[in-house]
Amino acid sequence: TGVGLMPHYHPVRFAEDTAVLDNISNGRVELCFGIGYLPFEMSGYGYDPKTRGRRSDEILHIVRRLWQGETVTFKGEFHDLTKARIFPLPVQKPSIPMFIGAVAPPGLKRAAKYGDGYAGPLVNWPAYVEEVKALGKPASAARIISIDAADLWSVVTDDPEAGLNEIAPHCYYQ
Repeated sequence: TGVGLMPHYHPVRFAEDTAVLDNISNGRVELCFGIGYLPFEMSGYGYDPKTRGRRSDEILHIVRRLWQGETVTFKGEFHDLTKARIFPLPVQKPSIPMFIGAVAPPGLKRAAKYGDGYAGPLVNWPAYVEEVKALGKPASAARIISIDAADLWSVVTDDPEAGLNEIAPHCYYQ
């Protein structure tokens, strides 16, 4: 899959579902999540688009703790959990690898803080590495999955306009 939208998930459900997937795959799961950018998707889930970054940060904080086997009591802006835990725990230790998609500075900070790597345009790589170093991590800890318009699409068609019209509705979801 491409990049999932973290604000759309409940942290306990997400942590447990992905831990189950990690067990079924015998530790071969890697994930990638961003905060989204399409207003109609956010309104469909009933939250203010201005909260998507803070929501994601809160979820990522909780999920990492659950994956590591903690029993989590947490009172945040969006989630209030008492003694939450998951079973089974992920096969991968300390947790399932998760890349964070980003194109803006707050997302690069989020990727450095909560992610195991960055997913996004290669042009943002130097800024992401700086965010990794600002957290006291070595530059060698920075990982990337390059996702850019140039990386995703190769379309062959005799009629470019018809080809674009055919694929355009699906481009939102890549």
